[in-house]
Amino acid sequence: LARKKHLSIAMLPKEQQEALIQELRMPEFTVTLNSLILLESKEKIIKRLNRSPDLADSFGLACLVEKPYFERI
Repeated sequence: LARKKHLSIAMLPKEQQEALIQELRMPEFTVTLNSLILLESKEKIIKRLNRSPDLADSFGLACLVEKPYFERI
């Protein structure tokens, strides 16, 4: 759906939109000396929030592309 631009959070109730946006903003990151962006692991996010970011996970899956364009390090 995301590739065809049919995915929008505008159809969600306002409460869920705000919860999703909050979860998407939760991960912390650092930038390395060679300009790599390192995102916080899901395990660390769960520890910090005391819960799993389920809305952000489901939104990410809806946006999943066939071939990842990033590398896991």
